[in-house]
Order: sequence, then structure tokens, then C-alpha cells
Amino acid sequence: MSDVAPVPQTGDRRVDEALRGVDGLDDVPVDEHAERLSTAHSALQEVLRTPVDHAPAGRPSPGPRP
Repeated sequence: MSDVAPVPQTGDRRVDEALRGVDGLDDVPVDEHAERLSTAHSALQEVLRTPVDHAPAGRPSPGPRP
């Protein structure tokens, strides 16, 4: 039994998928860690580059912040 906490749910499907990619690293050979961490890092960077518009329907998004 592992003492590692479960992966939290963030509410953003893209972030949750990236975090699932590193879930269970305890059970993966060490030589596979770098690839899994790199994949998750790239996915999280993409989330930051392409935010989701959460404006309610019919209301314009506030646009970029200064």
C-alpha cells in the first residue's frame, strides 16, 4: 500500500489529464519518470498558453488583462 495522496481533481479536464500522467510514479521504473514528467510538463504549459474562456453564454469575455 502506498502512502502517496491521490491526484487532486482541479476541475480543468486538461490539467487533470496531465496530473494523471504522473500519478503512480512510485510503481513505475525510475528510467520512465523523466518521460512521464516531461509529458505532463508540456501538457501543463499548453494549458497555460491556451486558457479556456469561461464567460457565460451571451456575455463577452473580459479580454486579456493588462
